[in-house]
Amino acid sequence: MELLTQSSFYKENFNIDLIPYTGIDYSKVACLFPGNGSLYPGIFKAELKRLPLCVKRLQEMDLFSEKNKVSKVSWYFYQPEKILETEMAALRGMALITMSVGLFESYVDKHKAPHFLSGHSLGECSALVCAGVIDLESMININYHRELIGDANHVSGCMLAVAIDANEFRQLDCPVPFHIANENSPQQTVVSLKLEDLKALTSFLKTKRVASRELKGVVRPYHSPLMQ
Repeated sequence: MELLTQSSFYKENFNIDLIPYTGIDYSKVACLFPGNGSLYPGIFKAELKRLPLCVKRLQEMDLFSEKNKVSKVSWYFYQPEKILETEMAALRGMALITMSVGLFESYVDKHKAPHFLSGHSLGECSALVCAGVIDLESMININYHRELIGDANHVSGCMLAVAIDANEFRQLDCPVPFHIANENSPQQTVVSLKLEDLKALTSFLKTKRVASRELKGVVRPYHSPLMQ
């Protein structure tokens, strides 16, 4: 922008005509909310001291937890060891949405609101709250009851992150059935599969020198027919 405002200077001294930029407008800001795989117990514990709006939202959702007689949402960040294993999946989703909303509000408090909101998987729920479509407690209530009607942890399957492009992964001739769940980037694909097939697949990938990591905190094979 400085060059454009000083175009007469360059014309007079260097006989240069500056051509105004007419390409893509990079001034627009988008906010992309992540899904379940982005969170782990204890994350943000230190940072919360500097995020009062996040703390406020956590305190509000702790009241929701008390009303429903479940572990506090804030424990996921402060004291994850206090959460019952049977409640971890539900608390993970509730914590993700609550923290995402708090972080969004913290950003807007110091900057302008983003021009676009989007989300991946459970992040779509966070985006809806931040867009004003639904309030936070209602969304947390929906997510909580969704978990209540779901099957037990890993009964229907699990998810595995693989350091390879989705098309290349399909060509590996894997020894077990799988479903492409997320095509995150050319360097990462997430697949859903049955838990009993996990060991065979990870062993096979080692022979192909392809790194992989089970998403242990994600207790169901989301984005696949195994959820039906």
